[in-house]
Amino acid sequence: SAYSSEELAESSAAQAQKAATLSPNNLLVLRRVANTYFLLAQTDKKYERLALATAQRLTQLAPTDPQSYLSLAKIQAGLDRIDDARKSLEKALELKPDYLEAADLIIQIESQPVDN
Repeated sequence: SAYSSEELAESSAAQAQKAATLSPNNLLVLRRVANTYFLLAQTDKKYERLALATAQRLTQLAPTDPQSYLSLAKIQAGLDRIDDARKSLEKALELKPDYLEAADLIIQIESQPVDN
């Protein structure tokens, strides 16, 4: 039997939640979980909060890990939280000044037209 996209989304969310529960302090798992929620948020806004909360947990678990701030920034930028994304990227670059991916994302954010 074919699954509806809603059923697939619910299943993906349940798997992500299970992974986060089983490995609450594993950065790799939480990064994947945050990205799963972010992808789900593209079709259902209810996952935005979970994506942000999971990505913020990365920075709480590893406050000196620049990749955690980059992961958070990508989700913030994807959810149009541009000021928050900029702050996260600045923190990533403070921790790792030669972090090219973070520097590139700041340039992308800065070059986007501002909605008035």
